[in-house]
Amino acid sequence: MSGHPKNICLMRLSAIGDVCHTVAVVQNIQRTWPHTKITWIIGKTEAALLQGLPGVEFIIFNKIKLASFYQIHQILKKRIFDILLHMQLSMRANLLSVLIRAKIRIGFDCQRSKELHSLFINQHIQYQPRQHVLESFFGFSEAMGIITPSSPTWYIPVPGEAKKRAASIIPPKANRTLIIAPCASFSHRNWTVKGYSILADYAYQAHGMQVLLCGGPTAYEKNFGSRIYNACQHPILNLIGKTDLKLLLALFQRADVLMAPDSG
Repeated sequence: MSGHPKNICLMRLSAIGDVCHTVAVVQNIQRTWPHTKITWIIGKTEAALLQGLPGVEFIIFNKIKLASFYQIHQILKKRIFDILLHMQLSMRANLLSVLIRAKIRIGFDCQRSKELHSLFINQHIQYQPRQHVLESFFGFSEAMGIITPSSPTWYIPVPGEAKKRAASIIPPKANRTLIIAPCASFSHRNWTVKGYSILADYAYQAHGMQVLLCGGPTAYEKNFGSRIYNACQHPILNLIGKTDLKLLLALFQRADVLMAPDSG
């Protein structure tokens, strides 16, 4: 691509892990084209995680409200983008993309395309077998002629209040800390209650570590965390459902070890 585009619209609505990978793509674009304006259409929960990301305009799409389509239409009806990066494989995202006017519409390769995705784009990224999600996402910036960095960055700002709260939970002179985030979005990815509790007790007894349980507010996660907590022979702190995403990032920054299944 000759020159740099004036503006890019990126659509990745969910999920938490995937939007974190998308951050690396966004920041690679910003390093290469610092004057290009980036608009990101994103889900409500994911926007809360990325709030304050430098140089990005967020437009929140609430997938549980049909009125969100109309709201997006009102925001974008007078805008035309040079490029749309259509990075979400779902019919909902396809329908939403109709509201985004862009000269170039880049989407996934034909092999991964589903739910009529190819009908809503005019360029495909290159297909590569056995790719990690991050590698496939970098295919979108590569399609615009941007070289993928050997060391990607995922800078997500953490506000001072979240850092202060994290410091009260993991003080500067605290013992080393193990955070266990036991639940993935699909339960078959999770380890066992027994396995997690044995590990927590081992970390406490053999290494003098304080152990924290972290996770989301769903009933499943709370119940799973309670079972781990009750199975432990040594004290642990159960924070499942008690942290927002910014506080969780701040806690991760202060911890020594994080254990989690395959999950964002």
